[in-house]
Amino acid sequence: MMISAADLQLGLGCVVAGLVAGYIGALFGVGGGTVLVPAMLLFFAPFAPNTATVMHTALGTSLALIIPNGLMAALHQIRSGALDYRQFKQWVPFVMGGAVVGAILAHFCSADALKGLFTGYLFASAAFGALKHRFVRQGEIVTLPHAACRVGGPMIGMLSVLLGIGGGAFIVPFCQALRYPIKKAIALSSATTVVVGVVGAIGAIGMGWHVPGRMSFSWGYVNWLAFLLVMPFIVIASPWGVRTANRLPPQWVHRLYTVFLLTMGISMLV
Repeated sequence: MMISAADLQLGLGCVVAGLVAGYIGALFGVGGGTVLVPAMLLFFAPFAPNTATVMHTALGTSLALIIPNGLMAALHQIRSGALDYRQFKQWVPFVMGGAVVGAILAHFCSADALKGLFTGYLFASAAFGALKHRFVRQGEIVTLPHAACRVGGPMIGMLSVLLGIGGGAFIVPFCQALRYPIKKAIALSSATTVVVGVVGAIGAIGMGWHVPGRMSFSWGYVNWLAFLLVMPFIVIASPWGVRTANRLPPQWVHRLYTVFLLTMGISMLV
């Protein structure tokens, strides 16, 4: 297979996206999807024969990239003993069901609808970051209420796939609002992220398999060239973000994160 100049440009764009996602993700402690989806949307646009598939491909590829990152985080949580297996087994079927629904809905949503949803998520995240101290409740519970899992799990799974993110941005605040211990919430989020990534990526591949006008090197809505190029550069750039975060006062990191979310949201509107 001949590799064209356009493919080389796409590859360079993926490298830049990986570096930016790794640095920003580590600097602010956010999941890759929040950074990767806008970055890939920008770099994919000139190379897709059918621009209507660009947003879907950005979401699907982001979900695939979540799997190895989430798996490393989940294994760390398991080794530390923070993951409550009983809670995970009670919780994850509801998330999986929502993720399946999200994969189906994403296929039938227009690119503009998905882009609008993601833009709304960025602005909502910025607002929540500014007001989250008001949602902290005192005390702790041992397990999440089954009713909360039954209602929250499907919603989180569905929204995570529709947004191309792992779900940590929803799971940890959801658990905190219910007074579930923060360390257990982070462990539950890490393990759930892997499930969301697997279900979402499989759904993106299957639902987009026969869609015409997809980019080169794509399986359905997952671009495997981007996957292979972005992943190592996320790993390379992550330590840079960690070092920057350690040098800045926490309040500055928080303010920069809010500005970053607002900037990304505004750029999605242009």
